[in-house]
Amino acid sequence: VAAPVDVQEMTSEAALTHYVNKMAEIGARQPKWLHDVFRVGFSDWNERALGSVTRLELLERIATIRNDPKRGPGAARTSQKAIKALYSYVVGELQVEVPNPTAGMKLTRQEPRQRALDADERKAFIKAIDAPGELPHIPVFFRLLLLTGCRRNNLETAEWSEFDLAARTWTIPAHKFKTNKQKVFPLRADAVELLKKWKARKGAHPRWVFESPVIPDTHLGDTWLQWRRVATAAGFEFEGPKRTTPHDLRRSFARILLDNGVNITEVSKALGHGNVATTVAAYAPPNSKLVASELDRVSGW
Repeated sequence: VAAPVDVQEMTSEAALTHYVNKMAEIGARQPKWLHDVFRVGFSDWNERALGSVTRLELLERIATIRNDPKRGPGAARTSQKAIKALYSYVVGELQVEVPNPTAGMKLTRQEPRQRALDADERKAFIKAIDAPGELPHIPVFFRLLLLTGCRRNNLETAEWSEFDLAARTWTIPAHKFKTNKQKVFPLRADAVELLKKWKARKGAHPRWVFESPVIPDTHLGDTWLQWRRVATAAGFEFEGPKRTTPHDLRRSFARILLDNGVNITEVSKALGHGNVATTVAAYAPPNSKLVASELDRVSGW
């Protein structure tokens, strides 16, 4: 239950705690996301009064995040969304009268990414996750990202009750999914076999598909650092047009299907998109060879 708030002395940390508790209370997806974003981007503001953060300070902080080669425009945009959500909650829902430095602030522009791993990069990545000494969940977790095309946070928080391995389906409940709608995903046969082996292993958690190696009896936490380690071992870049992120595995899943002739409508369903246009914009860049082969199917002009 959300704790009482002293509106006169509300710190950024107190506001965040109140907001996170309230979101957890109603089953929203935000709590973990907000904690992660604020821990990385704004933790030095924890003890400051919420109303003391100026517009200039916030813009400078967002610019710092955007210009950080390890983070970039995507992280800057996410940070803006998080802090805007916090101030909107405090000012709108709690009706606390504090200056809102996020009012009217435009989000950092981010061009849609279309990066996917090619065949050689996928081989290098599989070799990296299978390297001796990696934690047992690493090869299974990242293989499943590639085999299912799911979002990283959905796999981090996946529960065995969401899977029907006999029917080859994964049902992600509404409160966990990006659109706040329940989604049922069909699973590839190789993904099902991998899940069966993982579930049958000694020490498998009865609830969580991936238990945290740090905090017992909780789900896996943010896997960004593990991604960066194995991606570095695979020789991937983290700056420039070929920089890589975990979401590139989702795009790779889609690209493999499309390059092998799977209809864009079915690929869109496999990704859980509500609109095929979303799939086309970010997951299906023009493939001139594929288009040419389709044109050649019609003869006699």
